[in-house]
Amino acid sequence: MNAETLSNRTDLVEKILAEELGMFQSVPTCGPNRCVEHPQAFKLHRMAQFSIFSTETLQSYLKDIQGARKNNRNLMTYK
Repeated sequence: MNAETLSNRTDLVEKILAEELGMFQSVPTCGPNRCVEHPQAFKLHRMAQFSIFSTETLQSYLKDIQGARKNNRNLMTYK
């Protein structure tokens, strides 16, 4: 993997994490939520999952997340 590809993957993951965290933090909860209280932990867990995704999969997922946000849908509520 060359530096440009790595940079592209890093940018994709950072954009996905920003979108997901925003969605996740807006999900109503009944009590304290450790992931909401510790966003770095949320990001770390998600980054581990994304590490095995292909660049194409990351691009597709980012497009899905952005489309959901534009349609006022929170994908984190579907989990």
